Amino acid sequence: MKKICSILMMIYLSVTSIYAGTLEEIRNILNKYDGSRYNTAQVLRTEHNTAISDDINEVGTLYIQNPDIISMIFRTGYDAMLYDNGSFTMYQKGKKRVAGGIISEQLGLIFEVMGHIKNFNDVSPLEQKAKISVSKSDNIHKIIVEPIAEWKNNRRRMLYTSCEIEFDVIGQNLKSLRLCRRGGNYTLYTFRDFEKTAVLPDIVFKF
Repeated sequence: MKKICSILMMIYLSVTSIYAGTLEEIRNILNKYDGSRYNTAQVLRTEHNTAISDDINEVGTLYIQNPDIISMIFRTGYDAMLYDNGSFTMYQKGKKRVAGGIISEQLGLIFEVMGHIKNFNDVSPLEQKAKISVSKSDNIHKIIVEPIAEWKNNRRRMLYTSCEIEFDVIGQNLKSLRLCRRGGNYTLYTFRDFEKTAVLPDIVFKF
């Protein structure tokens, strides 16, 4: 029995060490997104609906003024999202909407998870809001966030049932963010070409 307990303890410590190490590597990547090193990237948004044969793709740009002011603007000019100190404003087909209720809370949860990793290297304080898992495969680290709060009683109004965030360890960049919905539907944001632009125009944060 003592031998079994020792083996189980070694496995636990090994898994805990891998988990902490993965969070630390993700934390190092997140620290680059304060606006000083990278402040723009190209974004490919893919809308997947199982009822439609073809995915809908849209190319846009991610802008980062600092960790609390971020926007995504797509080339049509009619679709955009702005995160400004906890407030989310969305433009869909040219119509402005300030996100509230479940949508705002769920978007905020993603930023909370990233903030806890960046500032504390720990997501355990959020366990009452979401089931959060961290994994690594080759050069990709993944975080999966599954809300477990009262939103579960309002599935039809949920922005996502789970959120998957991938990081490229070799490239030291955010790779993708997938918002999974019921029925196998999802919205996938794929990021590439992170770079530093000397001056970002105010319009990309004020629309």
